[in-house]
This record gives sequence, C-alpha cells and structure tokens, in this order.
Amino acid sequence: RNDGGLVIALTSLDTATVVRIEGFLPQPSRGLRFVEVSRSLKWLEDRVERLEKDWAATGSSVESVGAGIDVVNNGLTLHFYPEDLPSVAGPVDALAAALSVPIAPVHRWGTIRARIGTGEATRCGSAT
Repeated sequence: RNDGGLVIALTSLDTATVVRIEGFLPQPSRGLRFVEVSRSLKWLEDRVERLEKDWAATGSSVESVGAGIDVVNNGLTLHFYPEDLPSVAGPVDALAAALSVPIAPVHRWGTIRARIGTGEATRCGSAT
C-alpha cells in the first residue's frame, strides 16, 4: 500500500537510475517510492496474453473467463465464475509454480452465465 503516492517499479533498483528519475521531478515528492520487482510490465503483458491457453492446458474442467495483470503483486490474475472459485485454488497454485509467477484466482464481476437446461441466466457478482 502506498496510500495514494506514486510507486515506480523497476527490475533493477540502482542509485543512478533512481537519481535520474528523481531529476525529472519539479521538486522532491514525499509520495514517491521506488520498489524492485522480479518481472517487468512487458513480461507480465506477454505472459497474460497466453495465460488462458495455459489454464486450458491444465485439463481443468473449470472454465476461465478472463485474465489480467496484478500490478501491485507483480503477478497475474485468472478470472472465474464466483461459484467456481473454491475448486480452482490448487490448480491455479500449481500453474503459478510451473510458470514462476504469482497467479491470483478472482471472480469476474458482471459476467452473464446461462444456466444450461433451465432457460435461466444469472448475473454473477451482482448485488441483487
């Protein structure tokens, strides 16, 4: 948590780079913080493009309905219907270990999912 300040994430946190970036600021900023991360945003962007395919390759019968980048934790997210979340934690952890990146399973708000055979549809994640 940075409580509204600016966080700059770098894969290599060296003094020369920090000083150079600080030189672009008009005045010292009390809300500026530098952190070192394992994966660049570009790496995460490339990986998230393939994440749903990687999930499908696990052979899980649970459908992923999206993927995203978790900037705060320098990792990825896989999106599932809320009712599927309890059954995906183990397989998601295994996939994260295989890919060497944190992956958080999250529910996808606002996804419409038809109830096959009932003719009914529910809005997953709605407040009603």
